[in-house]
Amino acid sequence: MPEFAYVARSLSGQKLTGTLVANSEREAIAQLGAQSLFPIQIKASQNSGGLRRKRVGGQQMAQVYAQLSALLRSGVPMLRGLTILSQQARNPNLKSVLDEVRSKVEEGESLGDCMARYPRVFNPMAVNMVKAGAEGGFLEDALQRVSQFIQDQEDLKGKTLGALSYPLVILSIGLLVVGGLLTFFVPKFEELFATMREQGTLPATTEWLLAFSA
Repeated sequence: MPEFAYVARSLSGQKLTGTLVANSEREAIAQLGAQSLFPIQIKASQNSGGLRRKRVGGQQMAQVYAQLSALLRSGVPMLRGLTILSQQARNPNLKSVLDEVRSKVEEGESLGDCMARYPRVFNPMAVNMVKAGAEGGFLEDALQRVSQFIQDQEDLKGKTLGALSYPLVILSIGLLVVGGLLTFFVPKFEELFATMREQGTLPATTEWLLAFSA
């Protein structure tokens, strides 16, 4: 739950500052009113909100954008759509963020501005696309495009990692084989190499190999 820093005055006119925990700015104002305090300034604390959020996987976010687009296309209101997404979210961090976004949207803030509060969850590209879609009247299309773009990114990332994994496996096996040869195989020829060393016929590269093996 977000933490808000406030500046308020008491009934006697005393200026007070502090922090409180609330689901939204509106709820924070209500809490101050219940304490007979008149708010002068309220803002989200730097220790809460988007700054403390963990990142959410690309696959999960692609599903969120696609599902919200589908819900809006089918005539489901924005607030109801965000509620449904929050209820379906298995990631506690994502669920909390969606709850807070819904609360901000309910207070009248645009979806794009709400998303911008959580840069570790909603990337700048998605935020800008949603803002453009909302202003241009094609929000559903914008959400679908963001979902497809993120999905393509995740697919490309998977293919890249898959392509890199093969040479890494080969390199690892090669290092193990070389390590095994240096540790167990080369020492068995120590007597032969000692004789060649005495005769002065042992190559320098073999000397380095023996030293490394030792």
